[in-house]
Amino acid sequence: MLASAASRKRRADGGRTTLASSAELDPSVLDALRGYDSPTLANAIELFEVRPRDEGYMSHQVRCLFPELG
Repeated sequence: MLASAASRKRRADGGRTTLASSAELDPSVLDALRGYDSPTLANAIELFEVRPRDEGYMSHQVRCLFPELG
């Protein structure tokens, strides 16, 4: 599956620990992942708690300045 665990490094990033890896996936793993849609994979990855669940969404400060344009 993944290359050796020795190639992985943990590093601190803004108070969170992230996994940095230069490992390559086995082609059979990629073939298996192609059987799932993107939302399903995103939901599964979210379970790893790599980042907060609300990170990446726009804040309440973003709003439509020209609602008449649709």
